[in-house]
This record gives sequence, C-alpha cells and structure tokens, in this order.
Amino acid sequence: MKNLFLVGIAALLLATGTAHADEIIFECHGVIVTEQHLSDAQVYNVEIGAPRHTKQIPPVVVFDVANQKLKVNGKSCKKKSEE
Repeated sequence: MKNLFLVGIAALLLATGTAHADEIIFECHGVIVTEQHLSDAQVYNVEIGAPRHTKQIPPVVVFDVANQKLKVNGKSCKKKSEE
C-alpha cells in the first residue's frame, strides 16, 4: 500500500511538471517582472515597489505579454538582456 502511494505521488509530480527558477526579464523604476517556465505554461509576476506611509502615487504599469514590453508611467523599459 505504501509503495502504491509513493508511485501515485511521483506520477502526480511528473504530470504537473516542475518549475524552473524565476528569471528577471525587466527591472525598471522599482518594478520587477519575472518569468517562470513550467512544463506547459509560462507565468509572469509583476512586483511593484512602493514606499509605505507616503503620499507618493504608485506607478502606472503596463506589461504587454504578447510583445514582451513594459511601460512604467508611460516610459518604455529595456529587457534585462538588452542592457
């Protein structure tokens, strides 16, 4: 019974795929965009660093996944590989 359970867990892990390390693709004006490759999908995370307890307005962030372009407050950002 224990072996069947372990085989089931192993099969589940193989079926769902394993995640690779996050790769930073943009780092611009306090905004970091990371990309994570899974076996059947790509996941993008957008982190916005904004100071707390200030009257500063958070940035306006537009990330175009299809064209891999990032704009922060209307200004285009370069990919990490292009810098």
